[in-house]
Amino acid sequence: MFEGDIVFLPMIPLIVASIIVVVLRGKMSSNYITSISSMISCGLMLYVSYRVLILNRLIGSSIWIGPKLPGVPVNFFRICFLIDSLSAIFVFILGLVGFLASLYSISYMSRFYDKEHIGFYGFNYMIFLLSMYLTLTTRDLFWFIIFWEIMTLSSQFLVSFEKDKKKAVWAGYKYFTITKAGSEILIVGILLLIIFYCGMKTDFLVLKLVAKPNRLLNNIIIALLFIGLAVKASLTPFHTWLPDAHPEAPSHVSALLGGVMIKIPIYMMFRLYYFFFRPSLLWGIIVSIIGIITVLIGAFYALVQEDSKRLLAYSSIENIGIIILGLGASLSFLSVNSSFYNILGALALFASLYHVVNHAICKSLLFLVAGSIIYRTGSRDLDVLGGLSKYMPLTALAAIIGMLSITGIPPFNGFISKWLLYSSTIGSGTPYVILGIILLFAGGLTIAIYIKFYTTIFTRPPKKPYTGEIKESPPTITLPLISLAILCIIFGLFPIIPWHIVGDFIQRIYPLRGFIGIYPGLIIVPTVSIAYPLLLLLVLVSIIFPILFAIYFGSGKSVSTTWASGVLFRSNPMSVSSRSYYNVFRTIFSEIYSIGDKLYSIFILKTSNALRKLFEAIHNVIENPPYMIILFLLLILVYCIILWTGWYIID
Repeated sequence: MFEGDIVFLPMIPLIVASIIVVVLRGKMSSNYITSISSMISCGLMLYVSYRVLILNRLIGSSIWIGPKLPGVPVNFFRICFLIDSLSAIFVFILGLVGFLASLYSISYMSRFYDKEHIGFYGFNYMIFLLSMYLTLTTRDLFWFIIFWEIMTLSSQFLVSFEKDKKKAVWAGYKYFTITKAGSEILIVGILLLIIFYCGMKTDFLVLKLVAKPNRLLNNIIIALLFIGLAVKASLTPFHTWLPDAHPEAPSHVSALLGGVMIKIPIYMMFRLYYFFFRPSLLWGIIVSIIGIITVLIGAFYALVQEDSKRLLAYSSIENIGIIILGLGASLSFLSVNSSFYNILGALALFASLYHVVNHAICKSLLFLVAGSIIYRTGSRDLDVLGGLSKYMPLTALAAIIGMLSITGIPPFNGFISKWLLYSSTIGSGTPYVILGIILLFAGGLTIAIYIKFYTTIFTRPPKKPYTGEIKESPPTITLPLISLAILCIIFGLFPIIPWHIVGDFIQRIYPLRGFIGIYPGLIIVPTVSIAYPLLLLLVLVSIIFPILFAIYFGSGKSVSTTWASGVLFRSNPMSVSSRSYYNVFRTIFSEIYSIGDKLYSIFILKTSNALRKLFEAIHNVIENPPYMIILFLLLILVYCIILWTGWYIID
């Protein structure tokens, strides 16, 4: 069933409130208006996605923002919206993470009342949420680019929100310049798509059937679109902006950046490969290789970080690589005329989309955990932090659930999506077996990463005693943590829930449901209503762990002050620094770590120097009028040659 104007409901609170906070002077009132309006809007996003994903509605409408002028393309003044089963998945993620992040911000942003302009933050925060929603729901390529650029600009202001910190300002500048370059490549690809395949029409619905036989042009357009999206998704080698940008933003904004925003280019990749073009073995292999390289880069560099949020940022790169690997595997398998490989392709696609949802929940949870720690201690340095489990038990509990989820430990949600990806690659009997084994190795690194994250913050003694009182964060901070932690458990024990979220889109690509009885070992896990083995495991752990804890800590051991013969006693002389956790690993793989430095020196430094010289030469030409006249005449000559020969036409 098709529904209309409901698509506009989430926009109204954000538009109205963003105008109010600009003129409002009170910092507390601006923060509360921002948070409450954003929560209302995100709640409406959840409602809209519920109607599409659960009630099988199709929501769409359009709005005119200007008059119908002769000679002007209709879509320039008309914005069309459509929420189908694919976009609804990402709207659900945005609504869920946005609602909890906005609740979290009520207390978290109070840290900045005496420093920053909260109204400026509130305006950009709500525009950021609004632009992400509009990017996901517009069905017009022209307006997709407009909303994409607004999303980039507003998020850049949020990254550099703490203007007194040079690192934050530099991170925002780096983020904007790199992603803006990617946007230009994306725009070129979209323009070529519109000109050569769409008859100057920009509606997504027109782009469903691309029947032009020009394979070279197809690949050029796909490459341009993929590179433009890959920059925003932080795929290797375009990932360098993310570890700088995400840590500098306020922690609830980091949750939105890592949990939602970097998924939006993934959304467009799904639409690109499954609606605009047909699945291709060539592009499946290319995407898979880029995905597995991104996984390894993210895992290797996350392991050696000493900043909690920077560690989480590199981990986001790793998990985006996992999602892209699943997308690439699905493209490869679905391009083959074989029911077995088509089933594996549908499974890989399901694993990829399921991991989109899982990572949004887990990574948002962990960024909010890091923010809770910053709120109380003011630090994100893993060498300084330690022993916080006894002061912040709820935060510690949420952290360990998030850690177990993102590492793929049963019975939490990360296990199922990773298991399905292992099954579809290692079980394929193709070269994808190698990629699956590499992914298993990266999974081991992920466990090591989060052992370091959790133990340095919560269990190891701090480097020196904390100044001031350390206690649990306020309820508006801990409630989002506990809510996301509960979702990690529910989505692991009841996989039928995520199946309902992403299953309809999978069924449109390949009817997987009909093969459950034929390949139960592969497909039964995501489609059962409850995973009883995982539930049994959770019950056993819930019973045994408290008993062991009580036996060990409640055995009547006496505690007394350590006698050191009158010498000043050091409470933690053997405290392990975060850097020394995996020094041996870094030594063994030193050549791999050095590759990054070499590539940076070769490509970044030399390229920047070459560009600097080019711009200096252009500046000299501009300053010299005779050179400008000659250049202008040459451009006119080239344009006339193109018109005369008809080179601009590609059959």
